[in-house]
Amino acid sequence: MRVVRLVPNTSLWQKAAGYARHCPWVAGPHLAQLMEERAQAYAKAQGFRRVYIPSGMVGLYEKYGYHKVDELVNYGGGRDAVFAKELTEEREDR
Repeated sequence: MRVVRLVPNTSLWQKAAGYARHCPWVAGPHLAQLMEERAQAYAKAQGFRRVYIPSGMVGLYEKYGYHKVDELVNYGGGRDAVFAKELTEEREDR
């Protein structure tokens, strides 16, 4: 098996982007939100009070209540942000 890095605007990038555009299955526009909600529910069930996500995606996790707490060097040598979110109990207003 060979592992390669996808670099924007290269032929391999264009090939992967073309496949994604014409992929025979559609994940839906809210897949990231669904995955985040399921992961958060699992973390809560395991007793976690806070979750962390390292990511190079700017703007995605902030939509779901995460805030940037740090940066790290990722496996490819680039920099990713570390996002955190408190897992609070949902309360009903009475």
